[in-house]
Amino acid sequence: MEVGGVSARDLLAGAGADVDPATDIVRVPPVNSDTLALDTIGAVPTGGHLFGEAHTIARYETAFYQPILSDWTNFETWAENGAQTATERAIRIWKQALAEYVPPEVLPERREALEAYVASRKQGIEHYRL
Repeated sequence: MEVGGVSARDLLAGAGADVDPATDIVRVPPVNSDTLALDTIGAVPTGGHLFGEAHTIARYETAFYQPILSDWTNFETWAENGAQTATERAIRIWKQALAEYVPPEVLPERREALEAYVASRKQGIEHYRL
């Protein structure tokens, strides 16, 4: 991703945060008696709630989307944790991703072709530098 011709890794982390929920949208969820939870719904009395039910508790960690970038803590907790801005969190995220990155194995002939392509693109980009 580029902004004004300058690479911005923190913007890339932000874009990842925007794209990540889309992977859940396109995934077809399983539909069965366990996922429908009709027994659990029927067991909750009028005026009650599902949050205390074993079925809900067992799925709570994975049933709701947890964003990569935004901070959902309340103001006091956010302030106590250093009051990090979204930009600061994005920078931390891309630095962590870069530190943990393990490059895939690439056949030597493909690596040479990729390196030649990158070199040609760098040369082409130099033409447009101010």
